[in-house]
Amino acid sequence: MDIAKKVLITGASGGIGSAICEKFNSKNYKLVLTSSSDEKIKQLKKIYSSENFYYKVDLSDPENLQKCLDEMSKEHKDISVIVNNAGITEDNLIFRMKEQQWSKVIQTNLNSNYQIIKSLLPNMLSKKYGKIIG
Repeated sequence: MDIAKKVLITGASGGIGSAICEKFNSKNYKLVLTSSSDEKIKQLKKIYSSENFYYKVDLSDPENLQKCLDEMSKEHKDISVIVNNAGITEDNLIFRMKEQQWSKVIQTNLNSNYQIIKSLLPNMLSKKYGKIIG
């Protein structure tokens, strides 16, 4: 069975994300990388070349994320590995934390993983292959 070597890595521009990108890049995977800012996307392109794929996405915004996932699902039916790496912190004492802060952390760190897997898993199932690292 010929398995495509393409990986989606969220939060690719952070410290852990960069290490994950390096590992997959060294194994000759095509990279589909996400970051939350245009500047970080530019940096990723300089490091990993235009032969890979880059998406600016706000994981804390479910609608923005879904729009991006719909595009990814159509353009990259051959993603064989998903690495849900992105995350945020809104450190505060619980009684000082606003509900909006809590919701943003839960959406980014938890709900977005569900959305990503739910959107991209059908392509993996059709290929009868896939790995999810969360």
